[in-house]
Amino acid sequence: MAHFNDLSTYEYLPALSRPNTKNVGWLSHGRGYEKQVPDEETLGLVWSYCQISIGQTRGIHLCDLCLPPKHVRVERQGLSLSLGSAEIRVLSKSDSLYAAPNLIYHYMEIHKYRPPDEFLQALKESPAPPNLEYFGALKILGLEWSGVFSPQHIQSLQHELDIYRELIRIKPVEYAPELARTLCGLGFSYRQAQHEEEAEKVYKEGLNIYRELANRDPMIYLPDLARTLNRLADIYRSTEREAAAKHLYDESAEALAKWRSRSAHHE
Repeated sequence: MAHFNDLSTYEYLPALSRPNTKNVGWLSHGRGYEKQVPDEETLGLVWSYCQISIGQTRGIHLCDLCLPPKHVRVERQGLSLSLGSAEIRVLSKSDSLYAAPNLIYHYMEIHKYRPPDEFLQALKESPAPPNLEYFGALKILGLEWSGVFSPQHIQSLQHELDIYRELIRIKPVEYAPELARTLCGLGFSYRQAQHEEEAEKVYKEGLNIYRELANRDPMIYLPDLARTLNRLADIYRSTEREAAAKHLYDESAEALAKWRSRSAHHE
């Protein structure tokens, strides 16, 4: 694992670098660090971030604070996560962004690593997963993510979906984007929980809404349409419906091409 001093400027993966991003928890064997036994509340907050992977890689970093170095898999609250192949991002009210390897949970729990005070403060003050405000912030920052969601999170999204179904009856134009976003978020969660049929159903509903939105305002909604087409195509491909998957992939590519063409024209 690469070593960076706490609160130094993040430069590890240029594609993931954003202004005001600081390193936290990039530890390595032979380098000292401040120690403290963590409280359960703080560990629980860090655990929630570790369920959302930024910069997921195929390789696994071993924990070299353990002797001998080992692959870390952690179980908590009925969920098992393999750590060492992704990063997390924690927001702060001061507009800083903290980048840490997801091994930070293991470092804190087992090796008693104590992160800087400003990081601990951000953990407690800022929106954390599965808060939708957190995912909105990642979208604004242009940070792609993948996640593992609990049944409680799925239930929360289902409840949110029910609310938007009611609101759209009152103000269909205003709430259609929120309904589509929630449908696709639920579809993603269903896939993570391996509920393929449920995922396909809500993605189809979300796709229909995004088609209408893209016709009305292509500059804003063509990327969302393309993303939803791809996700539904992934389901078709995983269930061996190759022809249907190819059709959606082609339509997604066409939607993105239209968006790029319009963007270039506006420039």
